[in-house]
Amino acid sequence: GIGGGGYFVYYDAKSRTVHTIDGRETAPLSAGSDLFLENGKPLAFADAVSSGLSVGTPGTPATWATALDAWGSRSLGTVLKPAERIARDGFTVDDTFRSQTASNETRFRYFPDTAKLFLPGGQLPVVGSTFKNPDLARTYAELGRKGVGAIYRGRLGDEIVDTVNHPPVDPGSGWNARPGQLSEKDLAAYRAKLQKPTKTSYRGLGVYSIAPSSSGGTTVGEALNILENTDLSKASEVQYLHHYIEASRIAFADRGRWVGDPAFEDVPTKGLLSQRFADSRACLIKDDAVLASPLAPGDPRHPAACSDRGTAAPTTYEGENTTHLTVADKWGNVVAYTL
Repeated sequence: GIGGGGYFVYYDAKSRTVHTIDGRETAPLSAGSDLFLENGKPLAFADAVSSGLSVGTPGTPATWATALDAWGSRSLGTVLKPAERIARDGFTVDDTFRSQTASNETRFRYFPDTAKLFLPGGQLPVVGSTFKNPDLARTYAELGRKGVGAIYRGRLGDEIVDTVNHPPVDPGSGWNARPGQLSEKDLAAYRAKLQKPTKTSYRGLGVYSIAPSSSGGTTVGEALNILENTDLSKASEVQYLHHYIEASRIAFADRGRWVGDPAFEDVPTKGLLSQRFADSRACLIKDDAVLASPLAPGDPRHPAACSDRGTAAPTTYEGENTTHLTVADKWGNVVAYTL
């Protein structure tokens, strides 16, 4: 799909360097801290997500264009041809696709266009049938001809804005599809960001990832730093899993407190990736006990040994909505791309 966003990490084998693109969706320029409040109270996740409010400015097309401009050897139109063909000619529905559609069936029925595509004849797609998406095929073809400007300064973008701000809900469904605040100005202002990766080391290996606004690099890096001084080779499977899970829980507690969009928040990336901070958190892990839940965050700016005096918050629910692709070529170049 073209309406989302993500994080693109590229390893260039010839120069042995890592490059990243922050192509995450951005909130509308008009968005404030009250975007997901109604009558002063937070909206339920389901109410917020099946609405125009949850739609950000798409980053995916800009990510593709940025990557191709920097490192590509073919045009956007050429590399979109296989996707255009699959969307046009279809693919065979399997159990996974049917079950994923079933888990979204209720909300799909709120929106007639969505229901027509994903629920042919009003029913879930049958395993073994062919699923086609001709509108998406035409969209890919238009992007290939006109470039991503068709999204950010053209007709496709106008249609996205209109849909977000006037959600085409089935009036008989009773669903309150709250309108969003996306504008043509938001699309025209969007830029994917080329930025430096995060870097940490683990047992002599360099570990590179995506920096904030993503939480991936800081969270994985902190967890590995916490495990750095534990000899996992001598641990039993139970001990290994216990330390791995606890290190991850600690890193996620710190992620929830400290990681945001650096365009708006002061994110202590260096501190989160420091071995000193990791060591101050690692001493919380006990071989014979499980950490309390929810777990309080530490302070990477002022690491204190075994400190857990911050305000604990439950881990946020994020759903099952992430696609990750890893691709390598014969020259050793690698892309890791999370959508």
